Amino acid sequence: MDPVDVQYDRIAAGEAQAPREYSAFKRMLARARSEIQKGDVQARLNAVNVSSAIGGHWGMGVLRQAVKDPALVVRKSVLRGVIDAGEPGVTLLRDMVLDEDEAICLPALERLQCLVDPGSTGRLRRLLSSKNPKVRAGAVTLLGHVAGLGLVIAIQRMGNDPDPMVVAAVGPAVDRIEGRLPRDQPKPWWVQPPKADDDWRPAETLPLPAELPQEPEELLALLGRLSVSDQPVALNALQQLSGSLVSHIVRRQVPGGEPDPAIGACIAARLLKNPSWVVTVRRLLGHRNPEVRVAALEALAIIGTPSVVIGVRDLLKDIQPRVRQASLIALSALIPRKELEGYVKGMDADVSDGVRRTLRIVLGEE
Repeated sequence: MDPVDVQYDRIAAGEAQAPREYSAFKRMLARARSEIQKGDVQARLNAVNVSSAIGGHWGMGVLRQAVKDPALVVRKSVLRGVIDAGEPGVTLLRDMVLDEDEAICLPALERLQCLVDPGSTGRLRRLLSSKNPKVRAGAVTLLGHVAGLGLVIAIQRMGNDPDPMVVAAVGPAVDRIEGRLPRDQPKPWWVQPPKADDDWRPAETLPLPAELPQEPEELLALLGRLSVSDQPVALNALQQLSGSLVSHIVRRQVPGGEPDPAIGACIAARLLKNPSWVVTVRRLLGHRNPEVRVAALEALAIIGTPSVVIGVRDLLKDIQPRVRQASLIALSALIPRKELEGYVKGMDADVSDGVRRTLRIVLGEE
């Protein structure tokens, strides 16, 4: 029997972890996609388990096909996978909040409330007509935190709802939208703040696959995980695509998005020395993943303009020493020595030996 199929079955049964080798998990996802479309309930459950174990944008892309599966048990498994995936699963949560079964809808809504997710506004408005009063009340509450003034009238109409729980949610929601009450701040459930300044370690690099992916998005993500020596190979494949297509893909990267494509976008901008991607890379300075912030700083050291200096300077106070080092190096490439000295005052007392040494190097003292 094919060893990849054997491993697939073991992952589905919870007896093994997802492979890191690119071609193996791509084959597994292809099988999972087929099983979701054509398999029986158990086969679809297995496919969901495997896709959830692989995770990331690859796994979520397959799970999307099972969001409206006719079997509740399958949709529950999808929901668990989506929640466990964290940020890559948010777009699927927005779809699952429309599920007619409260066992799916309410947990999805609870996670979106935790996230204070403005991207769910359109779906929340549809939930105002839900048959379930818990869902209606939850939708009103979350709209109070994320909606604009244009939805005040629609929310005020919910004051005529037959359920007192819904009616009670209307007043605070309107007060939040109109600024009389504060809105909650997002609390992403997948974010675990570092326990110490040096907890973070970069993700391991992937080996260069024998066959590069054909999809440009996957190629960009792969570029973000390759070693420095292998990056030119993937970059060359990217360059074979339409230049406008590559630019479009790169510019789609957002601070809260998948780390691997975001890193790939920064690497492409740096290696191609493409100044037209400055705006995109600058946005990634605020990414929650330190590896992305480092990649963005390294790119801006090459393609940056005066418009990025403030964002780069702000990362001199980043919690991660590696980010502070990258910020120092980028600033030294972007501004004159005299201006740099003004920004780095006090950094000679940084708790990190690496940061202090980088400071001496950029100031020409070592």
